[in-house]
Amino acid sequence: MVELNTQPVSASPTTNGLPGTLTLLGAALKNLLPKVLTLLVISIVPIGIIALLAVFAPLILMLLVSALAGIWLPVPIIILGIAAPIIAISFIMAWAQLAIIYAIRGFQLGAALNASTKDLFSYFKIILIGEFIALGATFLFVLPGIAVSVWFAFAAFIFADQKKRGLAVLSQSRALVQGRWWSIFGRFFVAGIILLGPMYIITLLNESFVPQNYQSIIQIVLMVAQFLIGLLAIAFTNELYNNIKNQPTEPIKSNKPLVAMALAGYVLLFAGGAYLISVVSNFIPQMIGPPYYPDAPSNSSIPNDTESRDARDAKRLQDISQMQLALALYKNDQGTYPSTLDALVDTGFIGTLPNDPDMILPSFSNTSTASPLEPPKSFPYFLYAVSPTKDKYHLGIALENPENKALCTDADFDTKSNPNGGFEGFGDNPTRFCDGERGNDNLKYPMYDVAG
Repeated sequence: MVELNTQPVSASPTTNGLPGTLTLLGAALKNLLPKVLTLLVISIVPIGIIALLAVFAPLILMLLVSALAGIWLPVPIIILGIAAPIIAISFIMAWAQLAIIYAIRGFQLGAALNASTKDLFSYFKIILIGEFIALGATFLFVLPGIAVSVWFAFAAFIFADQKKRGLAVLSQSRALVQGRWWSIFGRFFVAGIILLGPMYIITLLNESFVPQNYQSIIQIVLMVAQFLIGLLAIAFTNELYNNIKNQPTEPIKSNKPLVAMALAGYVLLFAGGAYLISVVSNFIPQMIGPPYYPDAPSNSSIPNDTESRDARDAKRLQDISQMQLALALYKNDQGTYPSTLDALVDTGFIGTLPNDPDMILPSFSNTSTASPLEPPKSFPYFLYAVSPTKDKYHLGIALENPENKALCTDADFDTKSNPNGGFEGFGDNPTRFCDGERGNDNLKYPMYDVAG
C-alpha cells in the first residue's frame, strides 16, 4: 500500500487559513529531499527519449530546406514531419510531470512510473483543455490568463489524488481557489521571487563580472539549480494543495464562461493578426519601393511585382520538373529524346507546354524553338537542345531571383557548340549567385538548367 504525503503542514502564522510562504517552502523542501534520487531518475527518462527523438531534427531541416529551395513536398508530409516530434515530446513531458507528482505525493519509483503510464492519456487531455483555456484567456490582454492559470493550479494534484477526470478536475481546482485567489496568487508570487530572484542575480553577475573561462561552469551550476527549483516548485504546490483541499468550497456551476473567454481571446488574436498582416502588407511596399530586377536599365519596362518572385520561381521549377518527367517518358517509349518540346504535346506525353506564371519575365511564351537570345527582346519559356544522336538533352529556364538556392544545384552545362542548337547554362558574371544569366542586351535573368 502506497503511503501518500497528503497531510497539511503544522500550524504556523496563516492568512485565510493557509500557512505562510516560508512555512510551505520549508515543508516542501523537507518532503523533497528524501526523494531527490527518485525524481532525478524520473527526469532522466524523458531527457533520454527526447535525445532519441532528435533524429527527427534532420527531417524537419530537410523539409525547411526543400521549401526554401522550391522543392515542394506534399503538405501532409510536411505537417506530419514537423508535428510528430512536437506531439511526441509533449506526451513525454506530460508523462514525466505526472510521474514526478506521484513521486512527490509518496509513490515509490516503480509505482509512480506505472501510475503515470496508465493515466497518461487522461492527464494529457486535461493539460490540453487547461492550456487551451489559459492561453486563450492570455490573449485577452494577459491578466485573464494569469487568473485562469491560478484557478487551474491544482488540477494535476487533484487528478493524482482524487482520481477525477476531464473537466471535473478543472472545476474542482477552480472551486478550491475561489474566494482565496489573492492568497494563493500571493504565495506563488512570493515563492517565485524567493526561488528565482537569486538565480537572476547570479546570472547577471556571471555575465558581467566572471571571466569568460569560468562562465560555462557557473551556467552548468545554474542549470542544475533550475532543475531542482522546478522540483521544489512542484513540491510547494503540493503542500499548498494539501492545506487547501479539505477546506469548504462552493461547487462551480459551469466552466462555459471560461471557455467563452478563451474563444474570445483566440478571436481577438486572429483578428489582430489579420489586421497586422494587412497593415504590414501595405506598409512594406511603400518602405522598400518597387521590386528590384538585376541588370535592368532604368528605362526598361518591368511589370509590377504583385506576387512573390520566389513563389513564381517555385512554379517555374515545378514546370521544368514536369518537362523532365515528360522527356523521360518520351524516351522510354520512343527510344530517343524529341527534336523539339512540341513533340511531347503531339505524342500526348504532356497536355500543353507550361507558360511562365503571370508572364512576369518579358515576352516569354511556351514555344520551344530557336536560340536563347533571339529575337532581340524576347526568348522562349524553355530553352531546349538535343544531341545529334538524340540520346541526351539540355533544358533550361529563367528565374527571377538571382539568389535562388536551386541555382547552386543545377547542371551549368554549355551546349552552344551543339550542331542542333544549344545554349549556355551559366554566365561569366562573377558577382552572380552560384551560376549564370540569360537574357538580351536589355534584361538578364539567372539560368536554371538540367540535363539528361
